[in-house]
Amino acid sequence: MAGTIVADDIQHSTAGSVGTEYVVNGSAKGWVNYNEPSSGSPSVQQSFNNSSLTDNGTGDQTVTYTNAFNYADYAYSFQHHRSGASDNNRRSYGQDISSTTARVRHVYQFSSLSDIYDGMIISQGDLA
Repeated sequence: MAGTIVADDIQHSTAGSVGTEYVVNGSAKGWVNYNEPSSGSPSVQQSFNNSSLTDNGTGDQTVTYTNAFNYADYAYSFQHHRSGASDNNRRSYGQDISSTTARVRHVYQFSSLSDIYDGMIISQGDLA
């Protein structure tokens, strides 16, 4: 059975209450945790609202969302983990965001693309 609940606040018996706008607007609308072995394609470990993860080449992935965002200006963040002594020389940056995809690239020593061990992408915004 499908339906609609209309409420301005949600109250917990001991933890207080919060306005529903924080629940609707503050919840992640998509996320993915993936593992990228040094050889081969990345594999999704866990995800929400994720239809695919594309390996665009070394250190370059694109997540595609099952449900599109209203606009291509939603917020997304990412992080990575790579085991080894050179972790502090790796950086990640976003590129080519659209209402249905988010692309992230990982570089080593600010110059060359580099595979990572674990990647995480979290997106927030209004879904279409």
